[in-house]
Amino acid sequence: KKMEFPLKFWNVIGEGGYIGMLAPEEYGGTDFNAEDLVVFFESMAKKGLMSHQLINQVTCCDFLTKYGNPEQKSKYIPGIISGTLCSYANLEQSEGMSLFDISMSAVKEGNTYKLNGRKSYVAGAKGSANLIVAARTKPLDPENKKEGISLFLLDSNSKGIEMVPKELNVRVTGENEMMMITGDTFYEIHFNDVKISQENRIGRENSGGEYIDNTSSLMMMMMAATSIGWGENLLEMGVEYAKNRVIYEEPLGSYQAIQHPMVRAKTDLELAKLIIERAANAYDSEEDQEEVAIYAGMAKYTATEAAYNACDIAIQVHGGSGFDRDTGVITLWPLVLLSRIIPLNNDVILERYAEVALGLPASGLN
Repeated sequence: KKMEFPLKFWNVIGEGGYIGMLAPEEYGGTDFNAEDLVVFFESMAKKGLMSHQLINQVTCCDFLTKYGNPEQKSKYIPGIISGTLCSYANLEQSEGMSLFDISMSAVKEGNTYKLNGRKSYVAGAKGSANLIVAARTKPLDPENKKEGISLFLLDSNSKGIEMVPKELNVRVTGENEMMMITGDTFYEIHFNDVKISQENRIGRENSGGEYIDNTSSLMMMMMAATSIGWGENLLEMGVEYAKNRVIYEEPLGSYQAIQHPMVRAKTDLELAKLIIERAANAYDSEEDQEEVAIYAGMAKYTATEAAYNACDIAIQVHGGSGFDRDTGVITLWPLVLLSRIIPLNNDVILERYAEVALGLPASGLN
């Protein structure tokens, strides 16, 4: 309600070490696993305490934990875990629909790279101390889009970086910025001849696509767990209202037209929990990366669709009051809707499943 990033709460999360659940203890992490992480995210979202920045933060920590060199790990991971904001910039307004449709370039000149291009919908970029950016260090190969991408860690205030707020119509926070109920703001970032030392490259040159592919499975699971929590929150609000709202001398919840959609929403949310548990187990067991990606995509698809249906019945049962922000339903609606689109659109997930899991021919849209 103060229309600002919930910094006090964020500091509590940082002090508790929750951001570093997957990070090694030597860098301040707790060395838990993905199964623990998704339970945490679901529980947080169910209580209305989740944000895209937290997903962002864990993603950045994961990149450095897995692929950073010892100097990068010791220098940056403790700060990220304690709450120093870091944003992951990957998405571009480019043609195509793959995580690897990246046109931003990083041209090497001696021991320095020069970054040019732009990234879209980067959560929390303006307040972040650092950015992790994906860029092409080799020209795009249409037959293998994953090849030729590298990851870089750079100071958000580097010369040549311009940040433009994205006007997402969810909640006004000022003259130039708009904020979600979670406290998240999104930016388009322009990189104009931004110089960065090769020491700030994460992992091997041209191997960033492989890193993105692996970490995207974790992002899918985090979004799935968050959506389940939001869905459970919404369904609980709807059920409570249906029990107490009396029309025609009977509670709304006594009508099958209300009961059945609620039961279906509850069933879908419970099924999504099983799928995300399977995905997290596959991730922790280091099963085949393609297999993990399929399970993670299935979890994200199932969870976000279940949350959407839970949101719909919650709004329907509340009637006009469902659009009153004080009720708390409509404020979650943009988040649930957005969860079906990021970090990967549900239709794209279905297409990947069709190709990889079922062996159907690839779409001409790729």
